[in-house]
Amino acid sequence: MKTFVSFLHTSSAAIGPLMQYYGEAAPDLEITNQLEDGLLRLLSAGRGEVVQQRLEQMLATARDVYGARAAMV
Repeated sequence: MKTFVSFLHTSSAAIGPLMQYYGEAAPDLEITNQLEDGLLRLLSAGRGEVVQQRLEQMLATARDVYGARAAMV
């Protein structure tokens, strides 16, 4: 039985290695990747409230759209 998990990324560089690792180490995971490369820029600009809103949206998408039971931020 597959377990649905969503990874929230700030860099596309992490996606490939994580998919390879979890594909081998935990083949029972069904992984969805969400990428928002502007989050760190917003955070460094003091826009923490926007980052929080965006993360909440991404987590809701992980749960409601992709059926994720867990998310890694």
